[in-house]
Amino acid sequence: MKFDSKVNNLNSFVKKNKIVLLFSIILKIFIISILIKYDNTQGDSVSYLNNAFNIFKYNIYSEDSINPSIYRPPLYSFFLAICMSLFGYQIFFFQIIQNIIFFISTFLLIKVIIKFDLSFSKFFFIFAILSPFETIYSGAILSESLTSFFIILTIYFLVCYSGYKKYILAGISLGLLCLTKDIFVLMPFILAFLFFILNDARKKTLFINSTLLIIFFLITIFPWVIRNNVISDKLLIISDGRLGYSLWIGTWAEDGKFTIKKNNSNIPNYPEKAFRNEEEKKFILEGFTNGIETIDKDFTKIAIERIKGDPINVLKTYIIRFPKLWLGTRTDPFSFNNNLLERGAKPWFVVKSFFYLINLIIVSSGLLGMVILLKKDFKKYFLITIPILYTSAIYLPLNSFENRYTQPLMLLMLFFSCVFFSKLFSKFKKF
Repeated sequence: MKFDSKVNNLNSFVKKNKIVLLFSIILKIFIISILIKYDNTQGDSVSYLNNAFNIFKYNIYSEDSINPSIYRPPLYSFFLAICMSLFGYQIFFFQIIQNIIFFISTFLLIKVIIKFDLSFSKFFFIFAILSPFETIYSGAILSESLTSFFIILTIYFLVCYSGYKKYILAGISLGLLCLTKDIFVLMPFILAFLFFILNDARKKTLFINSTLLIIFFLITIFPWVIRNNVISDKLLIISDGRLGYSLWIGTWAEDGKFTIKKNNSNIPNYPEKAFRNEEEKKFILEGFTNGIETIDKDFTKIAIERIKGDPINVLKTYIIRFPKLWLGTRTDPFSFNNNLLERGAKPWFVVKSFFYLINLIIVSSGLLGMVILLKKDFKKYFLITIPILYTSAIYLPLNSFENRYTQPLMLLMLFFSCVFFSKLFSKFKKF
């Protein structure tokens, strides 16, 4: 009854703050249509669109309409294909739908706040809908917005539902999450394990609940696993990916500067420190000419050998690179409208600095908010910290110099940031 009452109060709050909503919509239109220049003709965006078009046109998940693709998780391209079937090849409508998904994610997280009986749902609502980063990525043809939705949907099921249903629905949601971003494939097993050891219920009940979560996760991804192994001559789970390549880069790259310029063969200009010797350099560069997928297992072997042979320097590289996973302007994958913000000019520098500062405040206050909640009641709140901790740990040894990889967690970070500021304001009121 108390929960329902608070939901009604929230609905009333939204109605009373139509001006805030209107302002956020105007801000989103400005950022998506005027401030940011989205280039959908290269990088991940063109790959997602090609796959989506071939699903829509030829009923095949493929980049070239002939050969079935196994490189990427499929769900975001299927999402785009559904949008194409409804609206045609109209990027603007894709952006509108992704913004609607963002609003749904926000309200799901507000229900989690209310369920936890925390007192900052209105505060979070305003922060979230005015967040420039969510708007920027909602306008991009990238999987971050959909990934964020499934992370929050999973938390919503686990916090706001009860009985077996919460674990069944959470398992399905985790499966959909992994079909969108396969880096999360280990998270269901970690969650199930933590449920089992950190809960006070009977061991039999905990075992059943954890098993249900894993079973329905596996059921959700199973059809795609079967499909991949039918069309491929190797064991695949969700996608082929380039794990070996990412591990190799992770052993030496402190930033992504080497990716900015490529040679005539479209190969990045790797620094000399990337290679342990001339023989390795020759092997890797020749491998690129035959296709990186042909030597991905070799990259894994080389990376492991380097970790074993020089663990101190590899660990040092991890530590130096790690802040880049979280800190930055979050706008590097995109360009600003040159008519408004000429690159390198003073206004451009001011805007980039502003975005960097906002991100720094959210991330730093979010980490402090996590500490506050875990100290308050670890067993109650540990669940909502898992996606953040998992992402930080899983990307540590990989080429994690893009904070785009943590963008799906920014709404959660805003949640923890509100925990911190709510605590801070309550302290000030006492004086």
